[in-house]
Amino acid sequence: MKKLVTVCAVVLMVLAIGSVSAQQVKVGTAGGGLMLYYNNIDISGDGIVSGYDEQPSNQAYVKAQFGYSNTNGSYFQFDNTVDLGGGATMNNIFSGQPVGSSQFGFDLQGTATTYNNVGGVGIPSVSFADNTNNNASGALLTNVIPNQSQAAWAINNYQGGAQTGQLINSLFRGISFTMNVTNFQVIGNTYVMTVSGDLNSDGVFHWYTIGQPDSTLASWQLSNKLSYTGTLIYNKDYRTLGYENGTNTYTNGLENGHDQMDFYAGSIDVYATVIPEPATMAILCLGGLLLRRKK
Repeated sequence: MKKLVTVCAVVLMVLAIGSVSAQQVKVGTAGGGLMLYYNNIDISGDGIVSGYDEQPSNQAYVKAQFGYSNTNGSYFQFDNTVDLGGGATMNNIFSGQPVGSSQFGFDLQGTATTYNNVGGVGIPSVSFADNTNNNASGALLTNVIPNQSQAAWAINNYQGGAQTGQLINSLFRGISFTMNVTNFQVIGNTYVMTVSGDLNSDGVFHWYTIGQPDSTLASWQLSNKLSYTGTLIYNKDYRTLGYENGTNTYTNGLENGHDQMDFYAGSIDVYATVIPEPATMAILCLGGLLLRRKK
């Protein structure tokens, strides 16, 4: 069921003398990881497609996933630790579900400049969804990849949950993002990297509840650009399951080295940037009358 709730979240901005600084507020955390897909092409010249062809010059695309074999978006939990004022948190504003029972997923997909379809690796289609009748089968889908853009991201509402559910609404969305890789380390058979970047949104909250007018991020004194960061781990000897068992774990089962996929498991934190009004002590009122969804 859905119900109206009044939320006025107060965020006090500390002003530096003679300047105004922005503050980041944690939106939530994606648990799962990033799958790096490679072209199915023998660039090593040894006559077969193998792990030797999993090279940066042979990358096809990157995709946020729930797990190694589950291509739904990474499990996304809205933050429940930061009091935005009056007891409001990101979780009870946007989800209303108990922590650990989120129906949201974090989807991100981008095509590499080195993508080559000669080997038969196709780019998965990506759509944004708008709820029309409270059922995923009736969701209004807007195709983004591959027709309109080669990059897309969203914080999506999955009817039935991110692991096995169906896309019903895209709350946050955008068709461009940046990704930086730092602190890359190889420790034995384990690869560790830190990823970070910006998620360029369309500047709109696309509410789930039918008839609720969408609102702009700017009206909440939020930047249209979200940011993210996380440390991810890939073990080339074992398949990483991601969030399937509630945490990032490894299972027995050697990766075959020919799958042209590397799954980097870990959590990614997403942040919004509050933009204070010039030369004032800004107070952010998140939403007025907001809508939250309960199962």
